[in-house]
Amino acid sequence: MANSILAVSPHPSNTVSQLAHLINTVLQERCEISTDSHEEYHQALSTLTGLGFTAVLAEGSHIWSCRPHMATYLRYRNFSQHPGKLEPFSHAIAEITCRAISPFKALGHPLYYDDFISALVHTLKSSDTFDAKTDQGIKEMMQTLFEKHG
Repeated sequence: MANSILAVSPHPSNTVSQLAHLINTVLQERCEISTDSHEEYHQALSTLTGLGFTAVLAEGSHIWSCRPHMATYLRYRNFSQHPGKLEPFSHAIAEITCRAISPFKALGHPLYYDDFISALVHTLKSSDTFDAKTDQGIKEMMQTLFEKHG
């Protein structure tokens, strides 16, 4: 599942677009399965978005540009109830995530950054089952994206 997402994702030049596409693909797959299994995934999305927005707030230079994205996240956070809004929801998460990379590096809170990355890896997985190969592929892809964006 997640392996196929990585294998077929397009290569747009924009990091936000790439990340939004990956998140959107996973959200669509998760909407097709039982909503009972979304609790852990919701927690990962909340951790990712919350830590990302907090880093942006602490750093201060992108607060105003991230506020609408946070509002979109909060509006559609129960994504399975808003299947028609997955694209703007995914884009909002990707914007916050990408804008948080540089502040995290500047602020120097490695434990929070580790939790941020862990939540991002979980967010990009289409299932909650552990797969070391998929996890490693996601981490490598994210490292490449972060090197371009961070």
